[in-house]
Amino acid sequence: MYNVAAYVGECAESLFAQTYDDIEYIFIDDASPDDSTAVVQRMLERHPERAAQTQIIRHEHNKGLPAARNTGLEVATGDYILHVDGDDRVEADMVALMMEKAEATDADAVWCDFYLTFPNSKKVMPTLDLDDPCEAVKAMLDGRMKYNVWNKLVRHSLYTATKVRFPEGYAMGEDLTMIMLMMHARRVARVDKPLYHYVQNPNQMSAVYTDEKLEALAFNCNRLDSYIKAHSDLMALSTEIDALKLNQKWPFLLDGKWSSFKRWQQWFPEANKNIWKIRSVNFRVKLINYCAALRLFPIVWIHYIVVIKLYYGIAYK
Repeated sequence: MYNVAAYVGECAESLFAQTYDDIEYIFIDDASPDDSTAVVQRMLERHPERAAQTQIIRHEHNKGLPAARNTGLEVATGDYILHVDGDDRVEADMVALMMEKAEATDADAVWCDFYLTFPNSKKVMPTLDLDDPCEAVKAMLDGRMKYNVWNKLVRHSLYTATKVRFPEGYAMGEDLTMIMLMMHARRVARVDKPLYHYVQNPNQMSAVYTDEKLEALAFNCNRLDSYIKAHSDLMALSTEIDALKLNQKWPFLLDGKWSSFKRWQQWFPEANKNIWKIRSVNFRVKLINYCAALRLFPIVWIHYIVVIKLYYGIAYK
């Protein structure tokens, strides 16, 4: 929790109201300057039956989201781990349905569909129905499936055996850690029902790439690349990791700036050879990537004006 007092009450209420009883709740207050913890405590007073199952841990200094996740992992004792961000919320039967699927399939990881939730509406975001970990990893790498932390229930022993932890100090792209875990899974499964609300608040929708975020994103992409190469005996993923890199740098071609275009050229040039092999994007995206690789900035800029500024600017105004 960090500056989520406006949201964490609804989040905590959705967690305490779970139909599954045997849950361990760990709230991490990342030295938040607001009263997020007080809000959670008020919600807990409404659910005294959850008091013995709940602990709230406060960081003395703000460490960032990856460090908060690691703090939770250090003290968790449950058989499965589920991460929930403090400004989101979940359906009341989320844990019950995901645990039911995990036990029925003996899966090391289970994911569910989710809602993209706006102030006055929500949109169902389906996921892929896969049971092969290799195919799931490939799908997350090439963009056909989200690698988000928060809609995935993961066996605790998978964290313990692999010693995989989240990259402290590098929050942007920290979700890529889930791919590292998934590489070691024996079985995976999906619950084909939206159970998680990924809340789109105004701050998220207006987020921009700062130098710090760009550094973190590059770090996490390179970290995953190195991990895959170090464990290449598990899966052959060279094409898929190139797809991930291309998808990560695609936004640099969408603002019409020369500086962003230069950044696209500098980031992961080794991935450009596989532009035409990305399974998750359409021909237009592949073509603009290809033009960028050929340094045809005028064409990239025309795409920005015609598609991004005019078409999307009018269609989504």
